[in-house]
Amino acid sequence: MPHVEPKFELAFRRTLFFFVLILVYLILGASALSLLRPPRHDKGSLDKIERIDVKRAELLNVLWAETLAKSENDWEEMANQKMEAYEKTLLTSASSFVEQRDFTFWGHFERAFSMITTIGPLDCRELSTLGKMFCFVYSLLGVPLALLYLSHCNKMAACLCSSTKIFLSTFSLIFVGAVVYDIVEQGSDDTPFIDAYFSVFLQFSTIGEEDPRVRGIFTYILCLAGLSLMSVTFIVIQQEIEKRTAWFELQFSFLFGRAERWATENKPRSMDRVEEEEEEEEDDDY
Repeated sequence: MPHVEPKFELAFRRTLFFFVLILVYLILGASALSLLRPPRHDKGSLDKIERIDVKRAELLNVLWAETLAKSENDWEEMANQKMEAYEKTLLTSASSFVEQRDFTFWGHFERAFSMITTIGPLDCRELSTLGKMFCFVYSLLGVPLALLYLSHCNKMAACLCSSTKIFLSTFSLIFVGAVVYDIVEQGSDDTPFIDAYFSVFLQFSTIGEEDPRVRGIFTYILCLAGLSLMSVTFIVIQQEIEKRTAWFELQFSFLFGRAERWATENKPRSMDRVEEEEEEEEDDDY
């Protein structure tokens, strides 16, 4: 049996424990969001669609006043055809927006995962008032839980890999994630692979994407592993930046100390007198 360092074994056990705990926490969060009543669809957008007829009539009047190339009937017929095509496109986009709201268990699982890993964003329109209150408390507990998992992953990776291996592992995992992302998205050959690669990087680095597509238990596990490796990578880069800028920091501290001493030595005497008077008044009080 190969020898394992005690630090690595402890970090591995704690990482595995918090990994299981996060999965349980995500299931509980998705179940709670499923029980909470989702908000009704906003009727404001539908009211705007119903007012298109009025706006169309106004637009036709303006267009007729500015255009004299055609007769009134011909111009009105042509404008009606174009506006009807526009209305159909608008209605299609509005209906597709409503259909994109996933209120299934896995849809709520994705929202819970986005919250505690901070890869977001989260659409507030998909949550009811009770849902927003629940997400507030859920995030306050879930984000520190995810940070604990990442911290133990960092300790485990520090005992196991060197800086070069960490970089290679991170880029390799992003590549694998990009392949999985492309399969999940069912991307065509016209879609550049760099887009999938960059999208996975945005999720692993917790920068977030406007419309992320994280689906399936395998992709969630892959994202958790990517978050841990990316966190270790950031720490390695942070340490390297501190080493490279140590000399400049010392020079800055030296100049700052000189400026502070110069300001103290050239302080106006009036300020000294005020401080002396304040000290004398304190002594008199005693």
